[in-house]
Amino acid sequence: MFGQWNRLSRSFFGRLQWKLFIFFLILTVIPAIVIGYVLYNNSYKAIEEKTGLYSEQIMVQSAGRLDALLTGIEDISLQIVSSIDIQQSIREISAEDNDKVRDRAADKLKKKLGQILSSKREIVGAQILMTGQDLAITSGETMVPDDYKLSNEYTQAMSRTEPVYWRGTIQNHSPSMLYEYLTTLTRKIYDPSSGTVVGTLVLGTKEFALADTFSYIDLGPNGFVFIMDKEGKVVSHLSKKKLTKPAEYSFVPQIVDSQEGDQRMFSSSLDGQKFMVTYAKSTATGWYVVSAIPYSYLMERIVSVGKFSIQLDLVLLVLAVVISLSISISISRPVQRLADAMRKVEGGDLKVFVNLNSNNEIGILGSSFNRMLKRINQLIDRVYEAEILQKDAEIKALQSQINPHFLYNTLSVIDSIATVKQEKEISSITQMLADIFRYSTNGNDVATIDEEVGQLQRYLHIQKTRYGDDLRWQFIIDPNVRDCQIVKLLIQPLVENAVIHGIRKAGTIKVFILPDGDHLAIAVQDNGAGMTDEELNSLVQRLETSSNRLRSKTDGGAHIGLANVCHRIKSFYGDAFGLTIVSSEGLGTKVTITIPIVRDTSQLTQTSSNSPSDNIA
Repeated sequence: MFGQWNRLSRSFFGRLQWKLFIFFLILTVIPAIVIGYVLYNNSYKAIEEKTGLYSEQIMVQSAGRLDALLTGIEDISLQIVSSIDIQQSIREISAEDNDKVRDRAADKLKKKLGQILSSKREIVGAQILMTGQDLAITSGETMVPDDYKLSNEYTQAMSRTEPVYWRGTIQNHSPSMLYEYLTTLTRKIYDPSSGTVVGTLVLGTKEFALADTFSYIDLGPNGFVFIMDKEGKVVSHLSKKKLTKPAEYSFVPQIVDSQEGDQRMFSSSLDGQKFMVTYAKSTATGWYVVSAIPYSYLMERIVSVGKFSIQLDLVLLVLAVVISLSISISISRPVQRLADAMRKVEGGDLKVFVNLNSNNEIGILGSSFNRMLKRINQLIDRVYEAEILQKDAEIKALQSQINPHFLYNTLSVIDSIATVKQEKEISSITQMLADIFRYSTNGNDVATIDEEVGQLQRYLHIQKTRYGDDLRWQFIIDPNVRDCQIVKLLIQPLVENAVIHGIRKAGTIKVFILPDGDHLAIAVQDNGAGMTDEELNSLVQRLETSSNRLRSKTDGGAHIGLANVCHRIKSFYGDAFGLTIVSSEGLGTKVTITIPIVRDTSQLTQTSSNSPSDNIA
């Protein structure tokens, strides 16, 4: 039974039609599956790596904002304990036995505290606990209970060598209770003459101020950010129910037990869902700013692309089956007809005629077969055996025509796979070029200075691959203007001119982006060949006299990038703004753009809306 089935399968799949069909299917489906898998896998890893890096940077920024907030509050506490008036009032309260005098000193101290606290809206209350007395001078919210001095926390704060002790978030029990949750700072107050502790300052900071350092971060519907102390207790969270409680997340021990230099990004599972966890440590308090982003949110687009790719692969598979079957039939059917005719000739029927209606090798073979039979009929006794041998040779020639075709397709597939697996340098250039195209065609007319500088960096890195280390550049940018809005692709043509017409093959390009009063000065300077006075005057005159339409190739096409930039500046910002050119032969060229400083995108959009859209390059 098995032998019979084996013979039937070999007879069926041994036919040329099915061999061609299987070969064509393999050549189309396998490369598509391999390429799709490699691209999807690499894209997934790249997105995961980049997102982790960006998330870690955001956590570092949030930790920096938290440190800035807490350091400012520490400065206020230092200002309070160092105040001469407050020191005097504390001495009067400690030394005076007269209740009225002591009450006046306490009122004066309370008033002074209120004046200092008015400069810091994050602080909602201050208390000074007198040493050796059951007395607390309070301004604003009450942070500690009456028996606070008997608590372990007070003992711990007083036993520390550090002057400042930050306590995590507590629940406010003040009668007014403007804010339910507070974070407290405790600082010892020393007598400057004796050095003894005469009191303890407690400052209360609203938890909302801590949450403001990370509330701007959008991590999707299920993502979250929170701050916890070194013991894993939640200090700040957008979900206020979690405050003052231990953080009940599986990844908390890994963060609390981490050492300096450990990886600050890792994956963890929460409620059966995979999360990317990143964290940064506060230098002021040792607290951790932690973010958790669900992978389903991070990889939503790439997963949808993967699903679409699978659907597309299925459609392509169906098309590949149909096309492969059609091709195999179109090739095998004439061969089958020819084989049937040959079998008839083999049976003794020399009157067979094969009509293949084809101009390819098989058609030629069929015509040769027909001519062969004609000659056989004419010389049947003399050349019958010789013609049969010749026909066998022609059949082998047909097979030799088919095999090179198969090898050619195989080499094409190998070339396609080699194209996917680029060398690192080619891959880097391709990625930067893809980023340039994506940035240029993302549909936005404006961008920030940082985004525009990133575009310049990618362009210069590509040019560096061409020119090598002879091409150098330097960016001098005021940090205060990095978030300013600018018309997109306004600086790149100047840099291109500096590379192509200025330094050509070797030199240095400097890009200055600095504020100039209410304006922004953007300069691109090179140390290239420069221009003569006649060339410079001619260029400036052409730019000044150019109409709203950019110069065409009939005008020489020279410096069309400068004309484009000049035109776009005037279209977006008005005729009062533009560019200036300074150049000396042999010393280089400097092109400076002057535009207004714009931080609100709507202002720039409103300015540019009065310009014809077809004038924006």
